[in-house]
Amino acid sequence: MKKIAILLAALLLLSACGGKSAPAPAPTATPTPAVTPAPTATPTPTATPESSPVPSPSPTPAPRWVRGQETVTYTVLTRDLPGAEALTIWLLSQARETLAAFGEDSLGEPMFTLAPGLDRIGETVPAATEETRYISLAADTRLLDCGLLEALLPAFQAQYGYSVELLCARDSAAAELARQADIAILAQPETAPLRREGVFHSYWPLISTEYVREDLLMSGDPGEGREP
Repeated sequence: MKKIAILLAALLLLSACGGKSAPAPAPTATPTPAVTPAPTATPTPTATPESSPVPSPSPTPAPRWVRGQETVTYTVLTRDLPGAEALTIWLLSQARETLAAFGEDSLGEPMFTLAPGLDRIGETVPAATEETRYISLAADTRLLDCGLLEALLPAFQAQYGYSVELLCARDSAAAELARQADIAILAQPETAPLRREGVFHSYWPLISTEYVREDLLMSGDPGEGREP
């Protein structure tokens, strides 16, 4: 009986082992397909129309001058200062040719003349120093407009190291500016009070023929166009 019981127990054990199912394999993860981005459309460049060249403005013609019947006398007034003296010597020596020829090419005759006896040829023009470098010049606006100061001053400054500050106005306003200046070039009669008051050390005349701009003369308004 014992053998039978052992045999039955063994059969039951085998039956129990054979009936258990093997564990199911874990499900394989399905890979997610990569998302391919849609291609971005490249914008077609807009054709730029060829730009038309901008025409250069025509140069303004230089004014033509007609000789008037009068002359204008300017007076050059100088203080007793080294800078004013240096500019005066230069004007009456090295600048004489430039001054005498000014306007001759376009007008057929010089626009300015020096009074007889004015001559400082041969005198030495002192070079600028730190103390004498700056010179203030009061001048009638007409001298600036006609181009005389532009024709003279750059050469003086470049050669001798001075720096000339211009104070420009017309008539009585120019005379007021002259009270603050080292040297002045003014039309008469505005210089008379300055000479009487002894504001300046010396003075000498610069004579100019009066010219009228041709375009303003033809328009019937010659008073606006008068220049030295």
